[in-house]
Amino acid sequence: RSEVTRGELTITTAISHAACNIVRECDIPVIVTMSESGLTARGVSRYRPRSRIIALSPNLITCQQLQLSWGVSAVHIPRSSSTDDMLASAEKLLLEQNYISQGEYFVLTAGIPTGQTGKTNLLKVQQVGGS
Repeated sequence: RSEVTRGELTITTAISHAACNIVRECDIPVIVTMSESGLTARGVSRYRPRSRIIALSPNLITCQQLQLSWGVSAVHIPRSSSTDDMLASAEKLLLEQNYISQGEYFVLTAGIPTGQTGKTNLLKVQQVGGS
């Protein structure tokens, strides 16, 4: 079990840690991180979850750098204009790449409003095909 001391705790770290706990406790197969800089994906990677880590970023350099992080598969995507667009894009990609099936859940981390670096403040458990 990974421990985080109060001095190291940030919102991004807390969300990364919580995402890993949720996938472990609920047996969820995928964590999706929507990321400009890759910070959250690297944070999730630090906890070595058994679930697959899919990092989605509109920044090609971030995607290339994330390929070096433990357990992270990085995918270059167009920039999302809204949270709903971001969620729909993630779900579509997960289905197309066979990372997940209809009815299964995934965990999503992101920053809202979209397009800002270092602003991860959203953690959502989403059922594919659900709302």
